[in-house]
Amino acid sequence: EWTKNRAGVIYEPDDMATTDDDAKLLTGVYRGDFRENGGKPAQDNAIFEAAACGMGAIQVSEQFVDEEDPENENQEITFKTLHCAYDTVMFEANAKEANKSDARWCTKLTGFTPKAFKAKYEGLAPASAYAPSSDYQTSFDWYSQELIYVAERWEIEKKKEDVSVYQNTKLSKIKAYPKKDVTEDVKAELEAFGWEFVRDRKITRQVVMKSIFTGQEFIQEPKQISGRFLPIIPFYAYRVFVDGKEHTW
Repeated sequence: EWTKNRAGVIYEPDDMATTDDDAKLLTGVYRGDFRENGGKPAQDNAIFEAAACGMGAIQVSEQFVDEEDPENENQEITFKTLHCAYDTVMFEANAKEANKSDARWCTKLTGFTPKAFKAKYEGLAPASAYAPSSDYQTSFDWYSQELIYVAERWEIEKKKEDVSVYQNTKLSKIKAYPKKDVTEDVKAELEAFGWEFVRDRKITRQVVMKSIFTGQEFIQEPKQISGRFLPIIPFYAYRVFVDGKEHTW
């Protein structure tokens, strides 16, 4: 059924400032990125794993359009295939929404053979962040391979920030800028282009912090990344909560 009727994304205008042509353009850009940057195999894998194991997942990331051009800051969305998501992707246990929008953190484990780990993380001790174990039985239970698991963790943080609000009556637009970034030069530039100061206010901004670590040390200390949401999208076949525990099949 999935291969016959694939789900997609269609953008629609949600305010008077957006036209149908704008929405069609965004839909086309999304479909182009999805087609060229791994969307189809990542999505199919997530669906098939959900059918076989109860859960699958996709990771959304970004990359520079041209890695070799240091002056090109344009980026595009990529879709990463997550294998064995039922056993290597963990969300906050208290999150109960099916799309995990209420989760405060998510961790993904990636397994490396000792040789592959040494090649990628030379000089680090080969200590797994966590070794997953599963009740899922395969036809190849006679085969086993030593793997070293590296963890990627994303955490949502709420940060309070002071902003300065400006409006442009000619353009009928309002913008807010971090107060610490509005220097005298910036104020003069805004005024020159018709922007008028309205007020200062305090907002709460949601950011995502990412870290990478083994069982002994950080490979990457927590740092802010693009976006406001956890970049892992789960897919489920059947899913229920019983006595505060999530069950999938």
